Parts: sequence; C-alpha cells; structure tokens
Amino acid sequence: MMDVDPSVEVRLIQWSWIIHDLSFPICDSSNDASDKVSFPNAHYTNVAVIARRIDECWELQPGVRVCIMKGDVKGAFRHLMLLSRSVRWMGGYIPDCHALVIDMSARFGWSGLPTYYRAFGGAISWLVSRESPHSLTRGENVDAEPFSVMSG
Repeated sequence: MMDVDPSVEVRLIQWSWIIHDLSFPICDSSNDASDKVSFPNAHYTNVAVIARRIDECWELQPGVRVCIMKGDVKGAFRHLMLLSRSVRWMGGYIPDCHALVIDMSARFGWSGLPTYYRAFGGAISWLVSRESPHSLTRGENVDAEPFSVMSG
C-alpha cells in the first residue's frame, strides 16, 4: 500500500475538492456493510424558516443589527476521535442537563452520513436551539425568544 498526500500528488484546481467517500469500494465499503434499516429518519428544516426568523427579529427592533450564529456543522466532526483503538470512547457530556451521551455505533466505523449520528447532532441542535438574538448579542438585543420556537 502506498501513502499518498492528494494535496501534493494531485493538481487541485479552484473548483475541485477531495471527498471522503464512505460508499467506496462498492460492496466492500463502510456504508455497504451497515444495516441501513436501523438508520433513523433525518428531518431537515428549510432555510426559509431561518429567513423568516431574521425578518421577525428585525421587525421587533427596526434599525437594530440582527446577528446570527453561522458556521458549518461539519467542523464539529473534525474534533471526534476516529482511531480504531479509541473511537469506542466516543461520547459527550451536556453539563446543564447532567447528561452523558455515548454513541456506540461509531466503534464499527462511520456508517451512513453524519446526520444520522444523533448523539452529537442532537447535542449540537439542542445547544443551538437555546440561543436567541439576546444571547448572541450579549444582551444588546431584547428579543430572548429561542430560535427553537421558529415555526415552519
């Protein structure tokens, strides 16, 4: 087996990127070896809900700058342990709830998409849903209604 650094060996052009493909090789991949029947259903909220909430915040306080927390959830997965000898310890702690969350499915390798990992995805969603314009502006905005109250 040869160890190759794609960023050195492949001439990357502006619109290209490297994909970590869990569905390859066909019939011998992490995804193919997974029991897809046990995957939970993933539900997505349309971005229009967020846009409506931004409009609501602006209407409550005209002229006040509306701040949103932005980022890409994929960044959270960079901090997860992936070594085979340590991935079984994958878990998280939510101090406010005194809750320990352990994801035992990861010890067999990543299967499905990260959206199926409820332990961390749920914890991230729960923390973000508690935020409001008030909490994101250190109290400068009086709107303390959490983003989780947004209706679709």
